Amino acid sequence: MSTLEQRLQGSTSIPWIPQRDKADKFRSGGKDCNSDEVLIGTVVDHFTRDNFQQDGGKIDVVVLALDAGGEVAIHCSATVLANQMRSAAPAFGEKIGVKYLGVVSRQGQADYHDFRVVTDRSKGGRIHWAGEPDPVADYVDPAPVRHEYQAPNADTAGGMDDSSEIPF
Repeated sequence: MSTLEQRLQGSTSIPWIPQRDKADKFRSGGKDCNSDEVLIGTVVDHFTRDNFQQDGGKIDVVVLALDAGGEVAIHCSATVLANQMRSAAPAFGEKIGVKYLGVVSRQGQADYHDFRVVTDRSKGGRIHWAGEPDPVADYVDPAPVRHEYQAPNADTAGGMDDSSEIPF
């Protein structure tokens, strides 16, 4: 069965959770995840979902078909990861590498998770990222169209016409 056929059957990707303690906690609930520090694969899907952990906005999810086999969903909820993905601008069908670099601590500043994203820029099309203007939606008129019923005119609805003109 092809990857596309498998995806039609339901979610085939597992989430990427590179932090070992978070991955262990996730697995303790009976679910599987990928906890590798490095992922290399081909972009096969992209979608946005609600961010349930922070501001209620949207986050990007990139699904990779891994070179090692299987699919992994990369939830770009970490600011650095989201920024790295946008900067690398991976496209569908393009091979990318994603690496978790660990927690960065700097005196007087908040700790953060660091990532690196690189692409093999050989082919592919553009992904529309959450929060970016949508060029397709810009063509759509946001005002709703109202359709109101109008009774047919007697001249056009087969009503009586005194005209002696016959069109044939």
